[in-house]
Amino acid sequence: MGTKDGRTATRERAQGFDALYAAAAADVARYAYLLTASPRQAAHVTHHAFAMVWRDQPDVDDTLADVAYVRTLAGDLALHRGYLLRRGVWRFVPHLDRTGRVVPHTNDDTHRERDIALLRALQRVAAHRRRVFVLRHLFGLTAEEVAVEAEATTEATRVRLFHAHEDLAERVPALTGPSPNCPEAHDFLSTITRDLAARHQPRLHGAPAVRAGSRTRTVALIAVVVAAVVTLFTAALPRVLDPGSSRDSREAVRMRTSTQQPSAPLYRPPVPPAAAPAAPPDAAKPAEPAGPP
Repeated sequence: MGTKDGRTATRERAQGFDALYAAAAADVARYAYLLTASPRQAAHVTHHAFAMVWRDQPDVDDTLADVAYVRTLAGDLALHRGYLLRRGVWRFVPHLDRTGRVVPHTNDDTHRERDIALLRALQRVAAHRRRVFVLRHLFGLTAEEVAVEAEATTEATRVRLFHAHEDLAERVPALTGPSPNCPEAHDFLSTITRDLAARHQPRLHGAPAVRAGSRTRTVALIAVVVAAVVTLFTAALPRVLDPGSSRDSREAVRMRTSTQQPSAPLYRPPVPPAAAPAAPPDAAKPAEPAGPP
C-alpha cells in the first residue's frame, strides 16, 4: 500500500509539474529572451529554472503563484553575476552585432527594424532596470507585483521603471517620444514589447525531459562528490593505518640525500704570519769602556 501511495504521489506531482510547464514554459522563455537577447541562453535558463522547481518544490501546479515563482528563478538565472560578467568582458572585444539575427523576421520591415532597435536598446539598460521593464510591459504587472518578483520595494521599483524609460528614450527616441513616462508612451512600449515576444518561438524540451535532466544532474553531482571522497580516503588510508611508515620513508629519503651530496668544507679564516722577534734593548747600545784610558 505504501509503495502504491508513493507511486500515486509521484505521478500526481509529475502531472502538476507538466501542467505548469505546458502553461508557462513558453512565456518564461520569451521573458528570458528579452532579458538576454539570446534564444539559446533563454532556453537554457528556462530548462534550468523548471529543473530547480522539480528538484526543490514538492507540489506545483498551473497557478499564478507557481508561475511567478518560476519567473523569479528565470530572472535570477538570466541576470546572474557570472553571465553579466561575461557580457561585460565581451563588451570591450570588437565583435559583430548579432541582434538582427535573433529577431524574428516579419513581412513588415518597419516592424522588424523597430524590434531590433528595442531589443538592442534593452541590452544597454542596466540589468535591474531591464528586469522590471520587461515584467511591467510584457506581462502587464503592477508596480507592487513587479516589486515582489524583483525582490525590491515598490518605491524602488517605480524609480527603476522611470529610469528604464529614460534610458530607452535616450537611446531610441522614436520608441518613446518626447515624454517617455507618459501613459501613451507606456502603452506603446507594452504593445511593441509583447509583439516582439510573441514572434519569438522558443525551442524547448518536453516536460519529461526536463524532469529527467534534473534527476541526471543530481545523480551526476552525487557521483562526483562520492568519487572525490573515495579518492581522498584512499590517499589518506596508508597514513591512518601505519603512521610510522610515512615518517620512516621521509627519514630514508633524507638520509639518502645526505649521503649522495657531500657536505661542503667548513670555512676557516686564514692565520696571519708570526711577527719577527724584537731585539733586546741592551744589545742596541754600544759597550762602555771598563776604566779610564
